[in-house]
Amino acid sequence: MILPFRRNFSQEAVIGPDAEQACSVSESAPVTFPALTGVRILAAYLVFWHHYPLPKDYVGSFVSSIFAEGHIGVTVFFVLSGFLITYRYRDGFRAHKVTLFNYSWNRIARIYPVYFAVAIATLVVHRETGLWNWFLQLTLTKGLFDQYKFTGVAQAWSLTVEECFYFSAPLLFLAFRHRRGILFALLSIYALGAICLLVGSLCPWHGLFGSFQFVVLYTFLGRSFEFLIGAKLAIDVLNNPRRTRTRPFRTYLGMLGVFAALVELSKLRSQCYSLGALHPAGMLINNFLLPLAIVAFFRGLLEEDTLARRILAGPLFVLLGKSSYSFYLLHAGVLAACLSSLNSSPLVLFILVNIASVLMFKCYEEPLNRWLKAIVRPGKAGKPLAQYPSLKVGLPTGTFLAAGGSFGTPGLPTDRQGAFSCHYASSVS
Repeated sequence: MILPFRRNFSQEAVIGPDAEQACSVSESAPVTFPALTGVRILAAYLVFWHHYPLPKDYVGSFVSSIFAEGHIGVTVFFVLSGFLITYRYRDGFRAHKVTLFNYSWNRIARIYPVYFAVAIATLVVHRETGLWNWFLQLTLTKGLFDQYKFTGVAQAWSLTVEECFYFSAPLLFLAFRHRRGILFALLSIYALGAICLLVGSLCPWHGLFGSFQFVVLYTFLGRSFEFLIGAKLAIDVLNNPRRTRTRPFRTYLGMLGVFAALVELSKLRSQCYSLGALHPAGMLINNFLLPLAIVAFFRGLLEEDTLARRILAGPLFVLLGKSSYSFYLLHAGVLAACLSSLNSSPLVLFILVNIASVLMFKCYEEPLNRWLKAIVRPGKAGKPLAQYPSLKVGLPTGTFLAAGGSFGTPGLPTDRQGAFSCHYASSVS
């Protein structure tokens, strides 16, 4: 949303929807990764505190600068999305047990119910009458245009990145059949990105692939390594499904790597670069080195029995992780602004948005997602919508929260508005 932010609306921690479970067609029952579900809310929280910076007077300049780079939550989601989509669907496509229609419908059912509620409320509240802007918002194509990436629901630019990965995934699965398929796919995407950048530079049109920085930081063409490294992890897990380790080497090595990336990004901030990720070295860290650390952390959570895994896989973190997509879409907007007007404390806002997101997930997002998926499930006709009791309360509740979470954001930080924005569409299954 090109709306008045007070300090930072920067990297999309676009919290996405793919993460609570993955299912391999070789198994008779879904295989869940509860610890990875718990990770989603941590990534969402990083984005929250990136948008509501901690005062240096209270936490010190070091801690404040670390949380200012909390946009790395978006990288966590991109890697997680690459892992889960590949784990869930690669073998299904190979065995012809998953059709392109069912795959696409599942993606729509996971992302669009909550997004549509927020996006439509946003457009109505801002009295948007341009059909072109309505088209860009509702099709999630706005993130392809530098000029429009922050219009409407600002953080949804990252959903455009996710959407591009979803469309590409069936083709990527074909490439993954070959030994060096991931490398070939990565180089092909980068070549396409170079062509799009060249065309966009020669024929500027609303900022479509308009600059190097935009392509590298805001599009799938520039962020594809994060998805593909997650896909590589999924392929390794599928090929070696029962590997366990007793020493928590990867878990804590990955955590250390993520922390080191945060520190280095914070050091790159200057008068010229409001975020470390905007610096050329920061792009390298954010788009390449950080994903490697995240993959090590994920692998540790999958294979090692650690305290971190047990905490993240606990009921509280699993619930919060499932509601993290709603949290992402509600934490910045009119709901947040209204709550901030009642109490300016970011901590109070943090608690209230958590409560609102859990309510939206339980009463609106989850039941509607199940109903939509049941429509096309072979041999299982979906129940009429009226038979979902939670939706009787959830539909009006979701509409109310969406409208509240979609106005302008006078309570948000603004000096880093143009840097990234939140992304959270990465963990939708």
